[in-house]
Amino acid sequence: MINESQCTATAELVVKKYADMVYRLAFAQVRSKSDTDDIFQEVFLRYVQSKPIFENEEHRLVPFFLFEQLFHA
Repeated sequence: MINESQCTATAELVVKKYADMVYRLAFAQVRSKSDTDDIFQEVFLRYVQSKPIFENEEHRLVPFFLFEQLFHA
């Protein structure tokens, strides 16, 4: 079973790995720093709240899919 500290560590790794990509994608869509900051925060907040458990490396693309949902919701 995965404990809370492991989930936190995993979330931190995902944020570090995808932060730049998510920020650039958001800025390309909205062209506003403040809106980009809001989107960035929302993407990773939703990610953490979903408490993901990964079966393999492909599932680590969750931030990208959350970003897509944010713009198509």
